[in-house]
Amino acid sequence: MGLKFHTYICGSIRDKRNAQKLCLESLAQEIIFELNKNPLSLNEIISRYGLKSSSIVKELLSANVLKIKDDKIYVNFSLFTLNDLKKLRIIGEHYGEALAEKVLESSDKIDSVIKEIKYLDYISMDKARFIIVGCYILDLRSLKFFREKGIGSCEVEKYLGGKYILYGMEALSRDVLASIIKGLYWGCHSTESNKFFIASFGDHFGKRYAFPDEYWSNLQKYGGKIASWKIFLNSILHRYAVISRIFFDTIGSFLKTIVENNGISLEELRDKFKVNEKTFDNIIQVLSDLEYIELWKGKVVLKAPILLLRIGRLWIRLNIL
Repeated sequence: MGLKFHTYICGSIRDKRNAQKLCLESLAQEIIFELNKNPLSLNEIISRYGLKSSSIVKELLSANVLKIKDDKIYVNFSLFTLNDLKKLRIIGEHYGEALAEKVLESSDKIDSVIKEIKYLDYISMDKARFIIVGCYILDLRSLKFFREKGIGSCEVEKYLGGKYILYGMEALSRDVLASIIKGLYWGCHSTESNKFFIASFGDHFGKRYAFPDEYWSNLQKYGGKIASWKIFLNSILHRYAVISRIFFDTIGSFLKTIVENNGISLEELRDKFKVNEKTFDNIIQVLSDLEYIELWKGKVVLKAPILLLRIGRLWIRLNIL
């Protein structure tokens, strides 16, 4: 039997045993999906599903996936059905268009700020607007705004195994799901290394050929091709996190060097990094394939926006939200 619903998180999972993993169990799927439509008492759940014990329900309660109110058990996260998603599409389009109009009123101000960032000279204005307005202002800065106002935060110890918000959607065919959410639900996928914040931004429905998505979807390729650490294949979470941070520190350092030099020759870039020739060539190849960089008039230049801390003061002047 297939899944009744899929779960997603906003935030980060720390432990192997977590609320999202519990939701994948087939019996948990049946119980949660039913409770989302019709809350039941513990005895009603035991009777309906012929349970010999209440252990699975108690486990879901302890993980905060479920909650009890007035002797009834409810789902304790947002689980959107097909009808819910159709309603969200209508609401999202209405308020999304209103927000877009507000942003467009500030387009001249946004462009003037972008033009002050000299190292974005090699990047098209459309791409710079897309990442700065879409990713930084409307996604990341909005989340910070909501946290400051006490409206909500992803980084909360609400569910078992990490700091995250759990949510779900009814399992639908790809065609049905595309008709509802394609082009509507955009946002960041992100991770942090010791020195850098790495994010992709786009439609959640499609595949992203960017970091960190590419790294997550092909761990062996990037672990072996660039990092060359055999422990990369070890599935222990803390070791995975260590390798991930080292990997993105390396990628980030390459891009930061290109930024600070406003473009740099391959020879100069090679001299700045103490890595073997094969590793260096692999990094350049990966960044070129994913269109982070390109060779232009003998220099390695950016094709994707890389934002440094020192430009933070520029965003204060935008105030478009």
